[in-house]
Amino acid sequence: MERRVAAIAAALVAVVALRAEVTLQAPSVSPERADELMRLHAALIGDLPHPTGTPEAAAVRERVAQALTDAGCAPHVQRAWSCGDGRCAWVENLWCRLGPEGEPVVLGLAHTDSVPAGPGAGDDGAAVVAWVEAVRQLAREPLRRPFVLVLTDGEELGLFGASALLDDPPFPEPIAMVVNLEARGSRGTSVLFQTPGEPRSWGAGYRSLGLRPTASSLYPAVYERMPNGTDLTVFGERGIAGADHAFLDEVAHYHTPLDDRAHLDPRSMAQHADLALGWVRALQHDLPPTSQAYADWLGLVLLSWPRTWSLPLTVLGLLAALGVAGVDRWTGRTRTKGLLLATGAVVGAVVLAAGLGWLASLALPETVGWSHPERVRALSLGLAVTTVLAGSAAGSPRARWAAVTVVVAALGVALALVDGRLAVLTVPALGLALAARAAPDAVAWPVLALGVASAFVPLALALEIALGAHPALLAGVWAAGLLGVMPAVPERGWRLAGVGAAWTVLAGVGCALAPASTAGRPLQSQVTVEQRGTEVSVTAWRRPGPGWAGEGADQAVRVSPPPELVREGDQLRVRSVRGGTTWVVRGGERLGDHALGAGATWVYGAPEGGLVVGIDPGSEVEVAEVTWDLPEGLDRRTIVGDAVPAHRGDATLVWAVSAP
Repeated sequence: MERRVAAIAAALVAVVALRAEVTLQAPSVSPERADELMRLHAALIGDLPHPTGTPEAAAVRERVAQALTDAGCAPHVQRAWSCGDGRCAWVENLWCRLGPEGEPVVLGLAHTDSVPAGPGAGDDGAAVVAWVEAVRQLAREPLRRPFVLVLTDGEELGLFGASALLDDPPFPEPIAMVVNLEARGSRGTSVLFQTPGEPRSWGAGYRSLGLRPTASSLYPAVYERMPNGTDLTVFGERGIAGADHAFLDEVAHYHTPLDDRAHLDPRSMAQHADLALGWVRALQHDLPPTSQAYADWLGLVLLSWPRTWSLPLTVLGLLAALGVAGVDRWTGRTRTKGLLLATGAVVGAVVLAAGLGWLASLALPETVGWSHPERVRALSLGLAVTTVLAGSAAGSPRARWAAVTVVVAALGVALALVDGRLAVLTVPALGLALAARAAPDAVAWPVLALGVASAFVPLALALEIALGAHPALLAGVWAAGLLGVMPAVPERGWRLAGVGAAWTVLAGVGCALAPASTAGRPLQSQVTVEQRGTEVSVTAWRRPGPGWAGEGADQAVRVSPPPELVREGDQLRVRSVRGGTTWVVRGGERLGDHALGAGATWVYGAPEGGLVVGIDPGSEVEVAEVTWDLPEGLDRRTIVGDAVPAHRGDATLVWAVSAP
């Protein structure tokens, strides 16, 4: 009987893991729709990088503008100058509107620019295509509230387009709420990960969409504490509420040449489009101004409650767990020593798994989690199985049940004290576990395993995608997800910890022998060449893992012609001989009416391949023309190996100096 109960509990945990794996992928779509979206993507986004200020960026905007015109949403262009962190750009936001005038607008948001290193098929081409498809439908619907779509420019430079939009809005109405679409990979489910601005009932709003729920208030609560940002962040800082969706899987493709259409999952793009359309319809009416805790349960149902309820709910759960443990102690079913031992074993299983994972991370190559996350998952799961089974030797099954519920309940209280939205991790699981306690052990133990696993196992899989495969983090969360199995382990079942240890050793060997990179998950790099006259210097980085960095190049680099500089009193005229649109200016005071910083300023989108820089007649001015490539004669493989360009990508800066 004991073995059968343990087998059922283990099987339920496996079912939870498999179901969670499914929900982390975007919902399936028909082949016809997938093909149509990919054709639209090819027609609008193309195959080339299109960073701000380049001819390729202008071509993408022109094609998208035509598609919006054909959809029935007449586009306009907002041209603006925007600066931040030593960079400035002329940005061009593309926008159109539908519906009545005079009412606060629902704003749809995505960005048209890519990084220089990649074609931006996912980031953010998929979102642009999704909004075009949504606009085709919205143009045929009566709207109670106006809808404005803004496709910003300069997002990759520092959210420049979004800042310019809010500094000088091209439409008169205030913004009610915003829906932004983003990507940090090439596939996966589109997750609601940020809800800044004034509180809104986003859980209830998501439920009204009628789509498969993939949301948790845990994600915004954590994201707000991170230094990252999207266009929506700018709106949130000004108190405007919004919902931010992104797919995150295969982050190795993010901001690299592998962020192309060949690696883009059309299911993720289709889910983007469904969410865009659903939110615009839902936001035709205001969401209640109530901050909610919410979470999907294995992608089947979305649970939500007011954020202020979280602390009372978790305290009530803790009191209930302590009460049941006290009754068992009072009736003689458990002993104090057994309860203390079991509690120590429960906490120790998680802490030990995380600690061993940390030690493993010190011994393993830094690249293994990047290129082989599945191997790190196997290692982390092996550590968790080993420590949880070993801990099952402490106390009776009832003592272990009490310990698990008390520890989970105490964690819930701690999370609720930090932020009520974090309590979604434990409240549903604890409610399921306490409700099952009235049933016979043969039912209660498997239900406990199901409840605890449904809270922590999906989290372990999501963290692997969002934060990377780190053995310490994953082993600890996997151990938490397996705690519900502890009461069901047979009397001598803890001896199976040896099997878990053997599994861990094999997984560790697999991690240690893993190649540094794969074709689908290469290392990332940047190579920068700076030319001053005939002198050439090269700097580079490569990650993850130890990378080349330094000065000099072994190859004979072909010298490029510098830009032409002509001083005319308090002005310096700069002309490119290669049609450049990106510059670095050091020593200049202004560009037209726009002030430049005291240090080096990167300028993007220079009109007509040149600049007119305001200068102090007695100062020296340095100007570099920037191209997003490397000069002839330089073989990047000898510097960074097989690593692919990432983020800003490879750049060549050719400096010219104008003496006073």
